[in-house]
Amino acid sequence: MKVAIPSGLILSAALLSSLCGYAEGAGEWDFVSRVRNENAQPQRQALPVRLEPRSSGIMEYGPRWERPCAEAFKANEVYMLSVRARAIDPQAVGSVALKLAVSSPGKIRGKVRPVFRCGPVLSAEWETFSAPFSVPEDAAPGSLSLFLVHGWGDAAVEVADVQIENLGSEKPLQAYARKGRWYAGQEADAAWRLEAQSMIASNRMGTFSVQVLDAQGEPVKNARVVIEQQRHAYRFGTAVNSLLWRWIAPDAASNPQLQAEFKAYRAESGRKGLTFAQRQAEIQKYFEVLKADFNYAVFENALKWEAWSGAWDGFRQEDTFALTDWLHASGLDVKGHALVWPGWGHAPAWTKKMADRPEALNRLVHAHITDIGAAMNGRVAAFDVLNEAFNNHDYMDVMGSEVVGDWFRQADAVLPDAQLNVNDFLLMANGGYWTEKLDFYDALVGRLLDEQAPLEGIGFQSHFRHSFLTGPQRIWVLCDRFGRYGLPLVCSEFDVDLADEELQAAYTRDFLTAWFAHPDTQAFLQWGFWQDSHWLPYAGLYDRDWRMKPNAKIYRDLVYNQWWTGREEARSSDDGRVELRGFLGNYRITAHASGRKVVLENIELKKDGASLSMKL
Repeated sequence: MKVAIPSGLILSAALLSSLCGYAEGAGEWDFVSRVRNENAQPQRQALPVRLEPRSSGIMEYGPRWERPCAEAFKANEVYMLSVRARAIDPQAVGSVALKLAVSSPGKIRGKVRPVFRCGPVLSAEWETFSAPFSVPEDAAPGSLSLFLVHGWGDAAVEVADVQIENLGSEKPLQAYARKGRWYAGQEADAAWRLEAQSMIASNRMGTFSVQVLDAQGEPVKNARVVIEQQRHAYRFGTAVNSLLWRWIAPDAASNPQLQAEFKAYRAESGRKGLTFAQRQAEIQKYFEVLKADFNYAVFENALKWEAWSGAWDGFRQEDTFALTDWLHASGLDVKGHALVWPGWGHAPAWTKKMADRPEALNRLVHAHITDIGAAMNGRVAAFDVLNEAFNNHDYMDVMGSEVVGDWFRQADAVLPDAQLNVNDFLLMANGGYWTEKLDFYDALVGRLLDEQAPLEGIGFQSHFRHSFLTGPQRIWVLCDRFGRYGLPLVCSEFDVDLADEELQAAYTRDFLTAWFAHPDTQAFLQWGFWQDSHWLPYAGLYDRDWRMKPNAKIYRDLVYNQWWTGREEARSSDDGRVELRGFLGNYRITAHASGRKVVLENIELKKDGASLSMKL
């Protein structure tokens, strides 16, 4: 099956929102724009069309070309979407993007999600891009369309030679790789890579100055000093599914609720031969990997209002407390998520009864903050106080925006030792060009600080789903923008939902490198790590059978090899002194001389270094 487009179609993002049109003919494409004035008369556009980019910062799909796919799609087959494209700008190198989507006709936003999206970034030269995809269910002829959409950037886009090819069902989707440039700075020799290494050495390493002395306090020459890192200062974390905790309890096999869940899981997953004991072993592995791979954890759902109140089945506060204790005992700090998610859809249904009673709603929110905060005080290192306020503002619509500062003050009263954060999505992701939302978030942070609210961290969710992968240098631009407030920046919910495992791993490497390198960042949390406990099917580090995917290998190589001081040693000089460089964190330091040895444990290395003496 192939769908073709005439060579030389010109696309760009500028179009009055009231304009739409189409071109007739079997081999031609329909031109569509999001119509705000439903009474506006469509205007017909001839092919090819040249449009100038929009100046609007609104994150919406721009004018687009649509072509229905005449052939059927099968859920068990793999398809390859290919296109040649360029930006009409001699200076464009990764600063202009094209969005490609396969979706229901006329729908690329709203409740109906596209079955596939991707976003190549363009240069002024013609380049070929291809991306494999599959559909979640069989689709009849004409039920899906291919869309070409101007993504972002200041230049028009020219597109040619578009086709969809059926590759059959012999190989899985993961066996096929994308071709072309999918984010700025993807190249192996991109200049940002050397800059990042310099930034990491400057921002994430320090120097131990050690003097070795004998029993009389005299310097020991030629003593051997060894440093071995025990823990990162930087927080590398993941979301944790608290519902899995019950599976490793001693009485799990006799728990009727778990038995029912197991039967449902086995039926839904098609794993008919799986035993309860095998499922327990898989989940036991979950906690072993959690302990081995991370030093920071955030509850995915257990501390959301619906779960905490019992509105969601399966969540119990005693499980949350027990898992928190286990995480601490396993060496992981804990982050809470989220105290106030200010939309009716993210709180128990009965809260909406307060929609016309602002004072009652305010008391209710404060009572919830007090309840959960008092229970988790001393148990969490940080908490997302406000979550996704740009898209969820029902509470502020009822009570006014000034209540947000009060929520932070209330949280500070009951969680005095926790870092209190804001959190939102699609700021770093999708190219990092949703200017309207970035401006809103910037203003929110500034207003809270002006009001002297105890805001102490800024969270960026960073879910990368199908479309634009944000280039590392754009990540730095955004970090600079929000870093000016002097608050730590937290990558709070990272994942890359790509079936192409090599591209997924490469982008994980480059995003994490850029994020870790920037001096204002504090933490990097992934939103899950195991396919069987992840909200996105391809995004985990480990697949269902605990195969370590390429992105897991990249993550572990960076965090526990390239950025980990496993063992460094040197000999002391005449004055008994030695200097050793290492990544920031906690260390074991051992000094050897003349058959004697002294060991110091849990010595912290900070950015400004650490000086100490060791007496043999």
